[in-house]
Amino acid sequence: MKRPQLAFFRGRTTFYSVLVCVVLISMGPTGAVRAGNFPDAGGGASCSDPITSCRRPVKFISNINGCYTFACEYGAASQHMIHTSDESHIRTLLQMAKESRH
Repeated sequence: MKRPQLAFFRGRTTFYSVLVCVVLISMGPTGAVRAGNFPDAGGGASCSDPITSCRRPVKFISNINGCYTFACEYGAASQHMIHTSDESHIRTLLQMAKESRH
């Protein structure tokens, strides 16, 4: 007598596809994001990068608890991120991002 099978797992291809998806999901984001441990925000040393090294094009990335993140030299091999909570720096960088259309 033939064992009944679930319709979902009739083909080996489907089974392996599901297996690959499970493995990829389990390998997902790094531990810091998975655990909800975001970088310190809201001021302090972790949110006070100098903006002198920031060149166009600039892209606004995020604002977490008043700590703004920008990508400087966006799209280039030398792209890097800076974080700031200084109001004058934020205005300058937002203006640069607007002029860069990012």
